[in-house]
Amino acid sequence: MIAVEFKGPNERAAEQTAEAYTDAIRRSLPPGVSVLGPEAPFISRLKKNYRFQTILKLAPGTEATVVKEMLKAVSKDIKNAGKTRVVVDVDPVSLL
Repeated sequence: MIAVEFKGPNERAAEQTAEAYTDAIRRSLPPGVSVLGPEAPFISRLKKNYRFQTILKLAPGTEATVVKEMLKAVSKDIKNAGKTRVVVDVDPVSLL
């Protein structure tokens, strides 16, 4: 499982970045990967930053390195709106 978190001080900018990034991920998905999101997590605002998450579920036997390379390629193509940051967490401990 891989969690991609989008956070920024402007809610609309964070949401737009999350939607654009997730759409790009869906277009370049390798086989064996499903995408959930983007959605606001249970705690959607933390330290004055709005948050959105996209979850990538890898099927057993799917190489994480292939997905990591795909995420790097997507990161280069997507322009962040405002001051939105994108954080990729492989094997997240919590999704709150």
